[in-house]
Parts: sequence; structure tokens; C-alpha cells
Amino acid sequence: MFDKIKRIKDVRLLNATLKEARLKLLHEHAVENEINALEIYHDFESERKVKEALIVQGVLGKVVQQSDLGLMNEKINILRNEEANLAIEHQDRKAEERQAYSQWLESVELRKHSQRKVDKLNVVCEMENEKHLMKVQYQEDMELEEFKTISNILDGINE
Repeated sequence: MFDKIKRIKDVRLLNATLKEARLKLLHEHAVENEINALEIYHDFESERKVKEALIVQGVLGKVVQQSDLGLMNEKINILRNEEANLAIEHQDRKAEERQAYSQWLESVELRKHSQRKVDKLNVVCEMENEKHLMKVQYQEDMELEEFKTISNILDGINE
């Protein structure tokens, strides 16, 4: 009777364990992506500062036209926009990492819950088996007692 239930609970536990492992890998991948995005952002931030300084130095000390200043500002704005896009990309990766972590924690709790159910069912199965063994032992004892009683009666007749 409990065998079918036990198999179902074991399959559920296996599924929960596999889901936990899959989500753990997804979380680890999300952490790597977030770290990579942060490194790219910091690398570009340093690079942008150097490029910006070079652009400004190219104009300093020279007589330039208004269009040259506009071009300089445009180049600097392009660099800053790219840096801002990389910062947004990093924030997106960070949000994905947090979500993956949350999902992984939920799957851990689901697996623990499934494990507790399997453990409880195992206890019930053990109790049921013990109960069955005690019943079988009791029946055997009753048969032996009945046999002893019949044997005692026959012994009394033979005397």
C-alpha cells in the first residue's frame, strides 16, 4: 500500500533535487555574468577617463573653432553614454543574479520539504512494518498456544 506512495514521494524528491541543482548552476552562471559585467564596466570607466583626458588635451592650449569644441563634447558624451550603458548592463546582471539566488533558495526549501515528507513516510512505513510483524508474531504465538492446548487435552485423555 505504501510502496506506491513511497515511489511517488521519492520521484518528487528527485525532481526537487534536480531542480535545486539546475537553479544552483543558473545562479553560479548569473554570478559570473555579474562579475564580468562589473569588470567590463570598471575597465571601460578607466579607459574612458584616459580617452577623455586625451580629447581635452588635444584641444587645450590651441586656438579652436566652436565646431571643434562641439566635436570634443560629442566624443566625450559618446564615451559617457557608453559608460552609462555598461553601468545599466551591470545593474541588470546584478538583478538577474539576485533573482537566480532567490529561485535557488526557494528550490532548496522545496527539496528540504520533500525530504521531510519522504522521511515521515519512511517512519510510517517502518511503524506499519513493525505492526505487521507483531501481528504475524502474535498469530504464530496464538497457533502455538492453540497447539499446546490441544496437546494438553490429548495428553489428559491419554493418561
